[in-house]
Amino acid sequence: MRAEWQPRLFGIPDRAALAECVADWPVRDIRVRVHRNHGFEPVASAAAPYAAWNSLAIQWSIGMYDDSLSGELHGDADVDVVWLDTARLTGLADGEMAPWLVSRLRQMREQTANPIVVLAWPLAADARESLERAPLTAIHFPDLDAMANALGPRWLDMRAESISGTRLSNRACLLVAGELACRWLPACVLPPIKCIALDLDGTLYAGVLGEDGATAVDLTEAHRMLQECIAAMRRNGVLLALVSRNDRADVDALFAQRHDFPLRLDDFSAVEITWEEKSVALARVATQMRIGLDAIAFVDDNPGELASVASSGPVVTVHAGDDACLTAVALDHVAGMFRWHTTREDVLRDTDLRMSVARATLAAAGASADDYMRSLRPRLEYHVGAIGDVARVADLVRKTNQFNLALTRMSEVDIVRRLERHSGNVVTIALADRLSDSGIIAALVGSCDGDTLHVEEIVVSCRALGRRLEDVMLTRALQLMAEGRAPTQVVFVVQQGARNSPAREWVARYSGNDSLPASCRIAIPIARVAVRTPSTAIVETVRYGETIA
Repeated sequence: MRAEWQPRLFGIPDRAALAECVADWPVRDIRVRVHRNHGFEPVASAAAPYAAWNSLAIQWSIGMYDDSLSGELHGDADVDVVWLDTARLTGLADGEMAPWLVSRLRQMREQTANPIVVLAWPLAADARESLERAPLTAIHFPDLDAMANALGPRWLDMRAESISGTRLSNRACLLVAGELACRWLPACVLPPIKCIALDLDGTLYAGVLGEDGATAVDLTEAHRMLQECIAAMRRNGVLLALVSRNDRADVDALFAQRHDFPLRLDDFSAVEITWEEKSVALARVATQMRIGLDAIAFVDDNPGELASVASSGPVVTVHAGDDACLTAVALDHVAGMFRWHTTREDVLRDTDLRMSVARATLAAAGASADDYMRSLRPRLEYHVGAIGDVARVADLVRKTNQFNLALTRMSEVDIVRRLERHSGNVVTIALADRLSDSGIIAALVGSCDGDTLHVEEIVVSCRALGRRLEDVMLTRALQLMAEGRAPTQVVFVVQQGARNSPAREWVARYSGNDSLPASCRIAIPIARVAVRTPSTAIVETVRYGETIA
């Protein structure tokens, strides 16, 4: 059914065709509060099928018309959206738009920690630059002017304004609805897609490798564009996997002979060329990449394969139809594919993952802990009070499932507010060794109240697990959180999730508890933390108040 929807959603949109797309599968609610000065209903009414294609349902709370954007916020929400036609703000002179909007957004930020998506149009280039430079946490500015330029005269429909309440045309409202439901809103509240798993025949080219041969399969211009789009996603930190029913020798020959392919075999972090069920192959991909199946988008031209995979686990599926350009658009609109920013760690992930095999080999050799450390030559860099690391901390808190102690899912605003109270409330840890640079792989968030250091959250990326470093780096981070203060005990907040047993097992062992209830607080004397010393084979540095490069 999702495959049938794709042409309706991502081709030329039509409201009547969209109205026929009603999900009969489970969906997750996203609550969105809209602050507007022109009609938003034409957008909200078109967003449902786009959201449903991504297993989402948007619960809109649309406010009254308000040019001042100064009203109080009411009700609960996950995201706030500002829907602003700046042409209606006739009282603002040239150069006043950006300062006025910044002041209104700061007032809104005082009332909510939610991400805020600002859809303001039209905006002069200098106003947009001022807004993007302003120190506004978790406030995002999609470029509606670029969308308006792409649609040209079809962007506006002045005849319908008296009915719809907005100058934007039906086509423009449909376009905004798709971007909101598939890209902008999910990027605020959902973890990102980490891997694209790709079929070969009929997906990356036209033809069948086993029948046509490596030189005869057809790289059409549309398939070239699809491969180029996927290659760009890889450069932005999305991992690639190849999952195909073919003979490995044929696949090797294909990539060796087809120099016209934008994608190369080395671009794939995992390669599963097998005649087994693709759901089995995808499970191996997830294990190799240390990610959940729900972090994988699988692209295949066979709807039966897609249905089989979807029925076996939470993999997101995309149908590679006859029009590869349409496939590229659909893939780009999978919830979690769009990111508001690409971190350094996203770019480093592929190399770091490939080096995990070499680390596992060293660990399996049976060397002592010190010998293992000396062979890896790990370097740990601790950063105390790093305002520049807030986005990365929020990413870790939101998307880490295995080593996530309290599952708080704090927002960027929550983290900034803790930093504002005391710089020692947030400590990040960057890791590198002789094999690769992993970037920032862990974060601790907490506060000190009298004699108690409250650790509200500890998260460690799965890429850092298995290197025998958890005790060392988390102990040092706890010591840095306590630095300059005088706590006598450390209290950990612990929750039980579906996949966070590694974090719970660590804190149980670290604190000397045999078993833990599902939800608890664990206290240990600070003296037990203070006396622990790291291996001399580990190089440690500490920075205060600077962003880790």
